[in-house]
Amino acid sequence: MTSKNSSLATKVLVTGATGFIGGHLCDHLLASGFSVRTLVKEESSKAFKPCRNLEQYIGDLLDKDSLFKACENVDSIVHLAGLAHASASTWEQLYQTNVFGTELLLAAAIKCKVKRFVFMSSSLAAAASERAAATAYGRAKLAAEEYIMSQHNEGNIEGVVLRPVNVYGCGMQGNIASLISMISRRLAPPLPHLKTLISLIGVEDVCEATRLAIISGNACGKIYNLTDGVQYMISDIETAIYRQVGRKEPTWRTPRLLFYFSFTIIENIGNFLSLFGLRFAFLGRLGMRTYNNLVEDSLFAGDKIKEELDFSPETTFYHSLPKIVENLNS
Repeated sequence: MTSKNSSLATKVLVTGATGFIGGHLCDHLLASGFSVRTLVKEESSKAFKPCRNLEQYIGDLLDKDSLFKACENVDSIVHLAGLAHASASTWEQLYQTNVFGTELLLAAAIKCKVKRFVFMSSSLAAAASERAAATAYGRAKLAAEEYIMSQHNEGNIEGVVLRPVNVYGCGMQGNIASLISMISRRLAPPLPHLKTLISLIGVEDVCEATRLAIISGNACGKIYNLTDGVQYMISDIETAIYRQVGRKEPTWRTPRLLFYFSFTIIENIGNFLSLFGLRFAFLGRLGMRTYNNLVEDSLFAGDKIKEELDFSPETTFYHSLPKIVENLNS
């Protein structure tokens, strides 16, 4: 199906612009001819150098006045700001920022007659909708999605939801970035042979999908999974990283049972410390959720956005790996 594109939005407000995806997105939109306004916290106000067609507003998702000012005279909003799933946040904190903050931003957008609201959600929201391995982060993202779509259905604003899987690229964070860093420094224990299959997507492809979501008439009221279309095996990713960093792959592998118990112990330590109000993000990243991610397939279909918006991913993790490694080691 050929997309029916509306006229190019002249000004786009981007929240979360100082994050991994946000920084790449601002560059992509500027290069595509958009005017971009960023909403950043005061401590991040020097993150962007002065640039033609780029303006910066200081504000906060929970500050109604700053949201209203940021939404004035913009055509579309791309909402990326929020607490990440890897943070050591409570459900109350996740809800306050990722759900209530989204509701406040949406209310300001509607009041300012913003035409379109593109929400960067997560594949974890899809899992939450199916009640399969739902996380607090996934539930919060799903709740925000549902509110946006309710406002779309009432005719208050054009809503579009994007659900990227794990995103790779220069500046990436998360488990794969940690694995690259640990292998580079010879600190990574050999993983078991893991035939687990996962979906990934490159950050530049996420940016292009977002551009299409802003301009395409076909996108209104839709929820799209974002993947690069490749099924990646964990063991193949590990092998590729060893080769790229110039390290010899270990000849022995951690026994699967020992691997499991290591994550169990770390999870229990994290749970024990949380009883005293102590939360550490790195313990969360090494708990049972990470173990399950390593041993359970996590595949998503991205055909819908390809068919409806003519989206065509242009890279793969293996093609991007040299630049990722170079960036992490610089």
